[in-house]
Formats: sequence, structure tokens, C-alpha cells
Amino acid sequence: MADATGSLHGFPAALTSFVGRARAVEEVATQLAQDRLVTVTGPGGAGKTRLAGEVARRVAGGFADGVWLAELAAVTDPAQVAAVVGSALGIRDLPSVAAADALAQALSRRQLLLVLDNCEHVIGAAAELCGWLLLGADDVRVLATSREPLRIAGEVRYRLGPLTLPDPGDLAAAAQCEAVRLFADRATATEFALLLAVQPEPPVREVTAGAEPTAYGAAGLGLAAGGVAGLARLSPRERELVTLVAQGRTDAQIAAQLYITVRTVSSHLDRVRDKTGCRRRADLTRLALSAGLV
Repeated sequence: MADATGSLHGFPAALTSFVGRARAVEEVATQLAQDRLVTVTGPGGAGKTRLAGEVARRVAGGFADGVWLAELAAVTDPAQVAAVVGSALGIRDLPSVAAADALAQALSRRQLLLVLDNCEHVIGAAAELCGWLLLGADDVRVLATSREPLRIAGEVRYRLGPLTLPDPGDLAAAAQCEAVRLFADRATATEFALLLAVQPEPPVREVTAGAEPTAYGAAGLGLAAGGVAGLARLSPRERELVTLVAQGRTDAQIAAQLYITVRTVSSHLDRVRDKTGCRRRADLTRLALSAGLV
């Protein structure tokens, strides 16, 4: 399928380069060509959302009505899932009863790919919607991201594992490993790029493997130890805000993306600062980079 960026709807501009996961992009794109519902599963922070975005860009040219993103992270009421998805697709005024069925009927004559991002907290409603789409909209395909599968008939699951890491001490192979390449790419845009030239492997392995960095690694990254430890105490929503801050979003942009008020964003960030000790947005960005959140 040819690339057609103009056929993408609702996808934010990528503010960082896409490093690694080339094989995963190819495999998921191939699976979508064969099956109508593919769910990318994996732990939080594994890169499911970014992978889905890259797959969308890869396959957009194969869908006459484009590729559409519906973000479910901010949905708190499962009953609103169909309405949120309909809004993302430009379909308004769905009935409050049998909304998923009505949405499927509205899409029955369209040929598109729907990307449902962050389904895990509304998994039942997302599964119901996908079931109706598979039954009533023959030319609609769905790429879902979730920490757990939807568990419905017709679903194909793609488990996204951690980035590859080199064997300890094998610096020659380190440059080819996805995790090290990602770390190096992000580091070159920050003040701690010199770390890789001084002692590349130990801090990189600790951070990219998801382990808590040592005191040496945290100091080398310019992070306070409290910030690294505080990251583990953040709620999923707080981690999401840190990611958006690191992507360069303003409070107003974050509020619009998450369907919350600017005051709520400010309150969340105040709690993040209290937990991590990171007072500036630049410090939060370093923290997000070190943890692989962006």
C-alpha cells in the first residue's frame, strides 16, 4: 500500500524521529492487509501508540476514505465510546441507545482504517464497538492498541515486546540494537548527549530496559534521583501528561487533546512536580526521555 499522508485524519504531527520497530511496522501492516481487526498489545510505555501511527502512515494509501484516529485515553464513561469515535470520524448525533450499531451502519459504505488508541480502560465497550463494525461495515478495518486484547471473534493480536538490547559488554553490537539507537537519538537532542561518549552501555541498558537507573546513570542524565524514583509513583494520567509535555505541548494543547480543562492540567502537573522534584518543563522532558516515554 502506498503512503498517503493527506489521507490521515486526527493524527498529531510526529515531533521526534521514529527509531526501531521497522519489523513491527511491516508485520502489523501485513496483518492488516489480511485481517480486519488487529490489536497491538503490550505494557504501558511500550510504544503501541507510536507504532500504530507509523503503521497508519504506511497503509493510508490503501483506504479510499482514509485512516482515522480515535483516542480513547480520556474517555471515562464506557457508554460514550461510540460517540467519541463517531465524533473523531465526523459523525454526530448518534443515538444514546445502540450507538455502536448506528455507527456501524453509518460506516457501511465507507472504506477506511479506524485506529482505536488506548482501549484498555474501556475494553468492554471498545470490543462491542469493534464487533458491530466487523458485522455491519465490511470495508472498515480496525487497528486497536491496548494493554490487553479485545477478545472477540475476528481479532488478531500482535504482542509488542521490549526493544532489543545488546548482550552485556558487547559494545560492537550495541549500535545496532533498537533500544540503544532510540536512546542515542533522543539523547542527541538534549544536554546529556555527552553521556554516550563517556560510557555508553551501562546507563543505556538501565534506562531502556525499564530498570531504575543507578545513581551514576541518573546523575549523568542530569536527573535528580528523586525524579527517577518519583516516576514510578505517577498515575497513568500523570505519566501521559509528562509524555505530552515532553512532546512540546502547551497546557492548552494538552487540555484540548485529553478533553479536560487547563486548570485540571495545571493541577496534574503540580502533583507531578511534587512527586518528581522536576520544577521546569525541561526537567520533565529529560525525565520522559530517560524513561522512554517519548
